[in-house]
Parts: sequence; C-alpha cells; structure tokens
Amino acid sequence: MDKWFRVYEDEIALFGQKEIQFSFPEGRYSIVVDETNQDMISVEYDGNKEHWSIELKEKKDGYFRLSGLSNEIPELMIDHYWFELSIGCETATTYWGDRVIYRIDSAQNE
Repeated sequence: MDKWFRVYEDEIALFGQKEIQFSFPEGRYSIVVDETNQDMISVEYDGNKEHWSIELKEKKDGYFRLSGLSNEIPELMIDHYWFELSIGCETATTYWGDRVIYRIDSAQNE
C-alpha cells in the first residue's frame, strides 16, 4: 500500500484549477478546485453552490487528496459526511460516515 504524505498549511498543493463532473444515482454535480484557494472546494448541484472547507491535504506520486466535512445537501446526500476528493489517475470522491463508506462517486470527465 502506497503512503500518502500530508501537505502542511505552509505548503502549497499544486493540484491546479479543475472542474470535475460526478454522477450519483439521483443525478450529477460538479466540484471546482483551485490551487490558489487551499482552504475550500466549491460544490455545484442543480444550480446551487456550496463551499466545503478543506481540513487535510495529502499527496502521493504527483496525485492529491483533499479532505474535509461536507455540508448536508438533501438532494445530494442525507447528512454531513467526511469527504476525500482524490485528484489524479482515478479521480473520485469518497464520502465517509462513522468509519464506513457512504458512497464513492467517480469523475465523469477524465
């Protein structure tokens, strides 16, 4: 198993600027990341925009994982979940609830 390394607050995670499309059983949504803002991601669903804080940044082999607590969006998910947005070879968002995976959404445009 490859190890992820933490990107600390005084470091910049060079993940670029991306808009990533995801689908889930009830529809589609997008996540926008921008390395000029290391504190949050934007989530857009059905014309609404949410901002989720990035609490942890990690890197491995030129790939990044951004993690934090999601907001509850009833149409998208039923509760607050810990998210892990993996940016790289297999871009996906994993949503965790109480140590179990609630859902994994794979990117549609990669």
